[in-house]
Amino acid sequence: HRVLSNRCAFYVAGGFAPQRGRICMDMCMIDLTELPEAKTGPLPLAWGREETFPESAFAGTMRYVTKVTLAEGGGGRAVLDLGRVRESAKVYVNGVSAGGVILAPWTVAFDAALLKPGANEIAVEVTSTGANRLKWLDTAKPYEWKIFTDINMVDINYQKFDASGWPQHEAGLYGPVSLRLDAPGGEVR
Repeated sequence: HRVLSNRCAFYVAGGFAPQRGRICMDMCMIDLTELPEAKTGPLPLAWGREETFPESAFAGTMRYVTKVTLAEGGGGRAVLDLGRVRESAKVYVNGVSAGGVILAPWTVAFDAALLKPGANEIAVEVTSTGANRLKWLDTAKPYEWKIFTDINMVDINYQKFDASGWPQHEAGLYGPVSLRLDAPGGEVR
């Protein structure tokens, strides 16, 4: 949220990296100057499975991308079976929205014409709820996050809001993921 601009930090490579600049929608920048061990690398397939930090505290959207190569382009219908997802997913085929799901079965049917002969990019954006993040904020207390100017934050019993006792929720893409084509070419994994 924009109110946290320049007032929060992210746990990266064993330390906290301060957020810099204005938070805009689902994007922000962090300052890694004091964390030289931070580097790019593969992201976990799923997060929030266990109470391990920092993955379990993530709340937001994770983008998974893969490439598939097809001998011929699509005609008819294609179905992307995501296996198991927690909590919602949007699917993009070659940069074009192919649909989304918020409930099981975790399948997205789309026009196979989105697929072309040769290399194709399939992206799945999985969005979690904020529950694990709130739990972590109230447990670890890395900074004051309850910054409100017009309301008091209370729970259902009108007591001070505290999410530290909430259960851990699964989040992410658990799979297995498969692509089925009704056109010639069969199943691609």
